[in-house]
Amino acid sequence: MPATTLRVRAVRRLTFAVLAASTVALGAAAVSFGGPWISIESPVNPYDAAATGALFVVHTFRHANPMDMGITGQAEGVVDGKRRSATFTLSKAHTGTYVVRRQWGDKGVWTLVVTATPSDHGPGEQLQAVVEIGADGQVGKVTVPRDDRGTLRAVAAAEIERSLRERAKLPVSVGAR
Repeated sequence: MPATTLRVRAVRRLTFAVLAASTVALGAAAVSFGGPWISIESPVNPYDAAATGALFVVHTFRHANPMDMGITGQAEGVVDGKRRSATFTLSKAHTGTYVVRRQWGDKGVWTLVVTATPSDHGPGEQLQAVVEIGADGQVGKVTVPRDDRGTLRAVAAAEIERSLRERAKLPVSVGAR
């Protein structure tokens, strides 16, 4: 085989190897990137001393890495047939990890909305997790609201109201959706 043909084949193999390696590297990089995320841990890890006595733990991430964020909590409930609202605080346990302890009372059904605001996002960009607390005081359903395209969105007040009324077995008021 002529030397020129061997060199062309060697260059092609090298080019293919570089392209293959680049594709693998880009694929790995794509996995490590991503938007902010919020998740709820329940039951709570019994081996984490910072979470002792917590009802649930909130984790916040950016690019799959734990990240501290501004975080707030709002509790909406029905107690003895009456609507109640209360804010609650989240205690920081570790980087990107917050502990929630019961602060809204022992009775009734509750929907808790945890809102996280990434510091590296523009104003108004937030993540929310919705945690339903049953009459037994335990975490039930957990959701991170998303639209039809899978994009994170804020939970609507009507969604919270409907969920509470259904779980408290109250009649749905006219106009509630």
